[in-house]
Amino acid sequence: MSRQMLPRVFLSQPLQNGVSRYTCQLKRITLKFCKFRPNSLGAREFIENGDFLEFARANPQVACYLKPRRNRPPVLQAEFANGSVQLARIDSFPAEFVRRWFWLMRGRSGDDLLPLHENLRSFHPSVQGVWTPFTFGRSVGLGDLPDSRHRPMSPSATELIQQLHRLQSARMS
Repeated sequence: MSRQMLPRVFLSQPLQNGVSRYTCQLKRITLKFCKFRPNSLGAREFIENGDFLEFARANPQVACYLKPRRNRPPVLQAEFANGSVQLARIDSFPAEFVRRWFWLMRGRSGDDLLPLHENLRSFHPSVQGVWTPFTFGRSVGLGDLPDSRHRPMSPSATELIQQLHRLQSARMS
């Protein structure tokens, strides 16, 4: 399908996720593999090395399943909170790639990957435009501080405490 035929979407976040706390959108992940076929070797190594158990322990909110099946290619099936199901064929992948697929699915929202209308969108757009560190012609906040223009007139609190410590230690000795 060409790029112009794909529907365009606005960038969004599911159910204002992260406003109060983060909620993992992955709810169930199933690794389907064959015990005998050579293209399931990476999936079997992933299970035997303990990476599957490590993932399951690190993510107790995700239901992790293993489903052995005969004479089928290995598949990773992920089910998300919004009801979408995504499949990833992991034929002849090494165990490291299978592990990467697991963690990739854990971080996804379950929405389809579609081209965006805009890279930036706001419900209340600013009249002044988007601020960047280079908005005013020079980089803001990247200078070497302390600068002579920003030197304090009186000693800082740290310097006062150090002076008091020196005085007390001189009295004690």
